[in-house]
Amino acid sequence: MADAQIESIKKWESRNSLDSELSENYGSSLELFVQNNLVYESSWTSYGNPREYTLGWGGLADAFDDSKPNWANEYHELEATLTPEKYANARCQTR
Repeated sequence: MADAQIESIKKWESRNSLDSELSENYGSSLELFVQNNLVYESSWTSYGNPREYTLGWGGLADAFDDSKPNWANEYHELEATLTPEKYANARCQTR
């Protein structure tokens, strides 16, 4: 499965004239995303190993907190951009 994902990433990098940093460091990049709560395991193999990861809002909890002045711009942008339902869903993922 990872090979197909890496190939997909390579094509995306090529289409967007990007260097190959992500495709060459797929495993370590994915681990960093997991550690920083930017993705979460959403599907597992029968052996209990992660099969699929989904991008989440977990690492951006401060962007949903109106008491954080350093995140005020992001807070207002998210509130203005997302529908109330999507905003509530995204905010729940940060807890």
